Amino acid sequence: SDTAVAAHPVVEEDPLFAAAETSARSAAQISAPAAAAIAPETGQGAELEMERWFLSLLPGGGFEPYLPALRREFSSLPQLAAGYLEPTSSTASLVARVDPIIFEALEMNRLGHRLALAKGIVALRAGDGSGNVAAEAVEPR
Repeated sequence: SDTAVAAHPVVEEDPLFAAAETSARSAAQISAPAAAAIAPETGQGAELEMERWFLSLLPGGGFEPYLPALRREFSSLPQLAAGYLEPTSSTASLVARVDPIIFEALEMNRLGHRLALAKGIVALRAGDGSGNVAAEAVEPR
């Protein structure tokens, strides 16, 4: 026998329930491109791209010891690029343009290594995937 489930009047009248239901409906209507913008690409492809980029920042080698921490702490280039800090009058150095938590997470203490990574992150934010940073990007105005 078919029995209809009656709506519970107390739940339907609860303003918190109504707000939660509206929020859930809105979340379900997010388009695929919007969802991709909210949650950047992750997965093995993104991780391999990040590792190749990371190792390319120091062409002579030297970033290999940081790979375990990189894999553990980050899953994509956009996550690393999120550590970029907008330059101010007190952030004239490239290293100061990267959130210190990035260096801490990677256990990166050598200044030369920090500088190489900072150049790469600044270049990522400038839209250039390489670690090359133009002189005008380094000099504050």
